[in-house]
Amino acid sequence: MSISSINYALRELVENVVSPAIDVANGNDKVAIFLDNQDVAQPEQAPFVKLTSLPGSHDQASTGGNTNRYRYTGLFVFSIFVEFGQGDAIANAIADAIISVLRDNSTYSGLVLRSASPIRVGRAGKFWQMNVTVPWYFDVIA
Repeated sequence: MSISSINYALRELVENVVSPAIDVANGNDKVAIFLDNQDVAQPEQAPFVKLTSLPGSHDQASTGGNTNRYRYTGLFVFSIFVEFGQGDAIANAIADAIISVLRDNSTYSGLVLRSASPIRVGRAGKFWQMNVTVPWYFDVIA
C-alpha cells in the first residue's frame, strides 16, 4: 500500500460509509464533506465537514524469515462545522455518527482504524467547530 492508495481507501471509506451515516445524523439532509486539496470555497451554510489526512511515521514493525513488516501511521481529522449560536446538538450527532460508523468499520481496504475521539474546538469564524480524530495504520510486508 502507498500514500496514494491510503488516500484512495480514505475517499472510498468516506463516500461509502461515513457520508451516508452523517446524512442520517443530519435528518437525511446531505452534508458536504471536503477532502484535502479540493478547490472549493468555504460554504456559506453549515453543517459541513472538512477532512484532513495527516501522515505520521514509517517504521519497521517486525522482521522474520523472508519478510519484514513496515508500519505507516497517521491521523484522520474530521472537522465538523455548524452554525454558531444554534447549539451543539447537530455537531454532536454528526460526531457520534462518525465515531460509531468507524468503530463498525475498523479495518477498511488495509487501513486499520483506531478508536476515534471527539474534540471540542469552539468558535471558528461564523461557525462552531468540533473535530473527530482517528488514528490509523497500515502494514506493508516486504
